[in-house]
Parts: sequence; structure tokens; C-alpha cells
Amino acid sequence: MSTMDYALRAKSILNRPEANAKLTKKEVMKEFTFEIEQLKKDLLAAREKNGIFLSQERHDDMIQTLATQKDEIEELTVMMQVTR
Repeated sequence: MSTMDYALRAKSILNRPEANAKLTKKEVMKEFTFEIEQLKKDLLAAREKNGIFLSQERHDDMIQTLATQKDEIEELTVMMQVTR
């Protein structure tokens, strides 16, 4: 019985291969520039207040990422319960 359970779980594994993307120098510089701008905004927010503060944009991004991750966790939990 345990062998059949293992086989069922192994059969349900989905692989999603992705090709490695080559980044050009221009793309890397664009990413670094974006990161530097976010850090500058965070630093300015921290200097204007007492304590640790984030810029509003960074805070909104973090909230959006958290909401997306919660949705993904709920979907995966439901998928796991269905396969059991």
C-alpha cells in the first residue's frame, strides 16, 4: 500500500523547466539603478522620521507580494488536500 501511495505522489509531480536567461549589461545596470533608487527613497524616509521607515512605494510592494504569496499558499494547500 505504501508503494502505491509513493507511486501516486511521484506521478503527480509537475516539472516546469525554464531556460536560463542571459542578462545584458544594460539590463543589469537597469536593475541596479532601480534598486539604488528604492534604497535612496527608503533612506530619505528614514531620515525624515524617528525610527525605521519605508517609502510608501516599497511598503505597497511588500504588501502586494505578501498577498500574492498567501494566495499561492492557499492554492497549494487545496491542491495537497485534493491529492490526499
